[in-house]
Amino acid sequence: MIHRKPSDENALTLSNLLRRICRRTFKANIIFLFCAVIMATVLVISIFSYRRNSAAALEMTNQLVEKLTDGMIRHTTGYMKPVQGITEVSAQLLANPDKPISPGSEMEKYLMRILLVLPQIDFVYFGTEQGEFVQARFPKRPGPMVTRFIRKKGAEFTELLRHYDESGKFLREELLPPPSYDPRDRPWYSGSRQTGGAFWTDLYVFSSTGKPGITASFPITDPNGRFIGAVGADITLNGLSVFLRENRISKHGLSFIMDKQRRFVAFPDPERMLKVEKGAIVPIQAVDLGEPWVTEAVRRFEDTGKRKFSFSTQGNRYLAYFTPFPADFGKDWTIAVLAPEDDFLGPVKQAFRESLMISGLVLLIAVGIGYFFARSLSRPLETLSREVEKVRNFDLEGEVKVSSYVKEIKMMSDSVSSMKSGLKAFRRYVPADLVRQMLAAGTEAEPGGKELEITLFFSDVEGFTSISEQIPARDLMLSLSEYLDLMSRAISQEKGTVDKYIGDAVMAIWGAPLADENHAIGACRAAVRCQQALDALTPRWQAEGKLPFRTRIGIHTGFTIVGNVGSKERLNYTALGDNVNLASRLEGVNKRYGTRILISQATYRYVRNQFILRPLDIIAVKGKISSVLIYELMGDAESKDAEGLASLANGFTQVFDEYRARKWESALYLLKGLGERFPGDVPVSIYAERCRAYLQQEPPADWSGIVRLDTK
Repeated sequence: MIHRKPSDENALTLSNLLRRICRRTFKANIIFLFCAVIMATVLVISIFSYRRNSAAALEMTNQLVEKLTDGMIRHTTGYMKPVQGITEVSAQLLANPDKPISPGSEMEKYLMRILLVLPQIDFVYFGTEQGEFVQARFPKRPGPMVTRFIRKKGAEFTELLRHYDESGKFLREELLPPPSYDPRDRPWYSGSRQTGGAFWTDLYVFSSTGKPGITASFPITDPNGRFIGAVGADITLNGLSVFLRENRISKHGLSFIMDKQRRFVAFPDPERMLKVEKGAIVPIQAVDLGEPWVTEAVRRFEDTGKRKFSFSTQGNRYLAYFTPFPADFGKDWTIAVLAPEDDFLGPVKQAFRESLMISGLVLLIAVGIGYFFARSLSRPLETLSREVEKVRNFDLEGEVKVSSYVKEIKMMSDSVSSMKSGLKAFRRYVPADLVRQMLAAGTEAEPGGKELEITLFFSDVEGFTSISEQIPARDLMLSLSEYLDLMSRAISQEKGTVDKYIGDAVMAIWGAPLADENHAIGACRAAVRCQQALDALTPRWQAEGKLPFRTRIGIHTGFTIVGNVGSKERLNYTALGDNVNLASRLEGVNKRYGTRILISQATYRYVRNQFILRPLDIIAVKGKISSVLIYELMGDAESKDAEGLASLANGFTQVFDEYRARKWESALYLLKGLGERFPGDVPVSIYAERCRAYLQQEPPADWSGIVRLDTK
């Protein structure tokens, strides 16, 4: 038998009490879960029904498209195959020497009967290897017919027109001047000769009727199989367009036939399938119709090769079906059937919307019940959420006032209050902006640091001591505050952190406490922003009678110890090390070269593609044994004056290379040109003076070009 101690029983009683208190929280969760289950069930059923109905509608659409496409293929085949057959039969008849064709002969009447039997043919004709040509045609159907004879007599050709009335009765003959037409030059003739069998030309517009069509032809051979001529028949394709217009897939659907060049062969509105180009009427390509949904469908078909797909354009969805004609048809044509998706799925979508509306009413009832029971729980949670959001934004003012009978919420409230109190204490060590970044980075406020690659920024007002002696202290303080605010905002806009103000000087860092792989770029952009903002401020200060500030900036990138330094009473988040000193020295070096922004080579390798830079010198600053190549940051590569700055930078880079190679005369020549184009540029003057000095007295053989400075 197990004996429980009184303390064990007390623990069990407390556990039961906590369980009872927490039941209300679980109950609220169950209510919300119940609402979620209802919502999920309704959505699943609605979506399942919608998809099933959509699939059924699309399947029906597929069947309609297949039926329409089959009908179009059959109609087109029935429209064109008889023409191909008649050319083959005619070729056999014309090859028979016992049946010559001449004005008034039976063969002439045979050609005329072809036009009466096959209304899709506007012209039927044949040509020979001697250049002779016979044609029967309807100038305008229905109406009188005309036959045309081009015959060779000796070395000359003659042309004869024979006119017949609608019944075929001969009316008159008309002798014309020698013709320029030669059937042997025409595609229908050369095509049948090359293939040796049935041939179809590409789509073109008949010059006599202005309608699109094609020509069927067949070679004429003698009993020995020798090619002696060809028979041709012109087919007008308007009949196919009429068929497409009368057999629409849906209310807003569109069907058309296009050739391999994606030109319209048949279109419900024949007037839209032609255009005037260089004075001639030609068929247009489908992408040039001027209908965005047609253009998009054809382009997707060409890009993907898919024959059936859906797509969206201009906020609407469409269905597209592309069906090539069978291989034995003889032409590389494609039938396209396009239709808005809503033509078929519109009723399904409407039913889906109605079902969602009904489901929404059920959900409102369920949510209302759940809200009633969860109200007492949600209010304190919302209050806590707002308090946590304020902490995230480092807004630590005010007390956390949450009243709840749920123990977990009370514990959360106490935790948030404690967190705000702790952060208020931590805010004494560093600026608020820095604390926000440290909170986001998860950095703890305790002494110590770690080595990181960061970019350091130092700025100083040129001649500040002299300025401070010329204006009253109060005015100086106001001007300096406005200046420091301007600098700080530019630094903050480029995600930098102001480390400290030292009088008129500003120290800022990038890459800590939050990691930033573009820390060097951010620092350089901030420097450019600072100078631009100061340039914009100067005219206003001058108008107000204030002395303008001119600031100098030094930037260096390197591995530096970053962290909290100080005492238990006061911490300072800062960067320490040799690289900090170098960045500070670079700011002062500006004074020697008359520049505004200097960066080190370590920074240059990160930013060389984003800014206009020029190599300035190789220096060894005070307190440093090793040398460093420094660059002047002249401006942003995308700025409005980038072209002029780039010209100066490129020219000076050539000077620097010549100078480093001890080619004083060449460098001096280049400097003269730069001085004329950019008068007043201090580095140009400095290097010109150096080159002249070295021309007079050559430096020693171990000269390295390093300049040692005693600048602060």
